[in-house]
Amino acid sequence: MKCYKYYVLLSFLVLSNLLVAQELFDFQISFTHENDFLGISNQDDNYTGGAQLELLLPEFNFPQPFFELENGTNYQILALGGTAYTPQDLLATEVVLNDRPYASLTYMIFGKLSIGEESKSLLNSQLIFGLTGWQGPGEAQYYIHDRGWFGTTRPNPRGWDNQIGFNGSFVVNYNILRMQSFNLNYKDDLKTELFRPSWLIGGDFGNYMMNLEAGLYLNMLNINSFPVFGANTGGTPILLRATETSGTPKKGTKGFRLHLFAEPKVRLVGYDTTLQGLLFNDNSPYTIDSGNINRIVLDFKAGVKLLLANRFFIGYNHFLRTQEFKQGKNVHHWGGVTLGYTPLKSMK
Repeated sequence: MKCYKYYVLLSFLVLSNLLVAQELFDFQISFTHENDFLGISNQDDNYTGGAQLELLLPEFNFPQPFFELENGTNYQILALGGTAYTPQDLLATEVVLNDRPYASLTYMIFGKLSIGEESKSLLNSQLIFGLTGWQGPGEAQYYIHDRGWFGTTRPNPRGWDNQIGFNGSFVVNYNILRMQSFNLNYKDDLKTELFRPSWLIGGDFGNYMMNLEAGLYLNMLNINSFPVFGANTGGTPILLRATETSGTPKKGTKGFRLHLFAEPKVRLVGYDTTLQGLLFNDNSPYTIDSGNINRIVLDFKAGVKLLLANRFFIGYNHFLRTQEFKQGKNVHHWGGVTLGYTPLKSMK
């Protein structure tokens, strides 16, 4: 766990310095933890979990390789996180054949979030710099199992030396997501909005993931929450937009806001490092053959988001993913919890 502790400490110092640099305290910070123990009757395998610390700030004033919506409000995204994948047999020290390989990613995100007028459109573009094969995520999983967190009785994992890109390999990805509400007749002054569907398209490009995806974002209930504060499908809603620059709530907003949603998507898989190994110069001890990869995967996410006092956010998401390779689980599901905070002050 020593390396993992250093990584967490470095992450905290970097984000703390960035917060201090924001003299007007225009920021939003959130922490998300995903784990299959937060789903239903899972056995801690496949996608076993991840964590992300995200900071949302006013846009930085220098050229960047990101896209913006015309007349949109732009935010800067900074994040640090990690993910982990494991086979079902955690006791084996040797390669577990016909199952998912051990795989992990420790990453940093630099990106831009552009929100259109009345939160009816969104454009999220990100650069992800990461390290596959580092021992940190495996050490974190061992720590959780060894101390029985989340009530787990699963054995301590012993096969992380067999993970994809063992000892660390650099990856970079450029990811983009576009979302737009359907052109329906909405009444923007409603305190409760029952349904607002949107379409979304996106893609991942790089030596970590290459995907194309399309789907729907089904906003099924908003209570006291226009503009739709669930517009950021990546996690935390845009709390920065909840108040006027004076620090007082916008007219019509309430301290309590609730949002329910569902997000079905279809994904066309081009390349997946967590299954197929590194795109270049791969020396992984075990990978899934390209012919066994399912090129069409269905992803589904549903959840609830709750805002309190226009400052504090809590959300729960439940995820479902269909079979990714021929010997894999037919369906894998997991849960995620996000906690967020912003001062009661919006951007100037």
